[in-house]
Order: sequence, then structure tokens, then C-alpha cells
Amino acid sequence: MSIIGNKKADIAAIYERNADMLFRLALSYLQCSADAQDAVQDVFAAYLKNPKNFSDTDHEKAWFIRVTQNKALDFLKRKGRKNISLDDIENFTYEKNDNSADILREILALPEKYKSSVILYYY
Repeated sequence: MSIIGNKKADIAAIYERNADMLFRLALSYLQCSADAQDAVQDVFAAYLKNPKNFSDTDHEKAWFIRVTQNKALDFLKRKGRKNISLDDIENFTYEKNDNSADILREILALPEKYKSSVILYYY
């Protein structure tokens, strides 16, 4: 494979490792799957525009999480907070049980500084 081919394979692998997690993170902030997809697309566009050399996968993950948070917050600043049903988010929780929707509503009701911590830890 050529250098370009290896680079494409690396980008595809990075996308596969991070895309679902970043989508769930963006969705937890934006509460709209279309906006979350746009935010994740913007994150990967930023990465493609200025690729980073990560020391390990933890560094890579931290960078993508931080950039996703920033993109999601930028979306909220531009559009204002939306009041949308939580049905989209419930489809992407790790464990489905009778209490998941109630728990998620409580998490989303937290002040921003606490909500971010809980979302990052559990989702």
C-alpha cells in the first residue's frame, strides 16, 4: 500500500474507534440526531484539515472528546437550546431498562458543569 493508502486506512480506523462514542456525546448535548451527526462530521473535518499525531489511543480519544464538546457547545450557541423529545438519546444508551429514560431526563436536568461530567463518565 502507498503512503496515501495507509493514511486513508488510519483515518478509517480512527473513525471506526471514535464515531459512535462521539455521536452519543454530541447527542447528549444537542438532543437532536441530525445536529449530533453534523457536529461529529465537523469534528472529523477539523481532524482532516489539521491531522494530529497522538501519542496513544487515550490521547486520541481525549482530543476527539474535547473537540466534540466544543463543536456541540458551538451548535447550542448558534441555535439556542432546543426542547426535543429524548427518544433519540434513549436509542443510544448502553443498557436499556425501565429506568433509563427517567435517569437520562434527570441527568439532562443537571446544571451544565455537572451534566458534562456525568455524561462523559457514563456515556
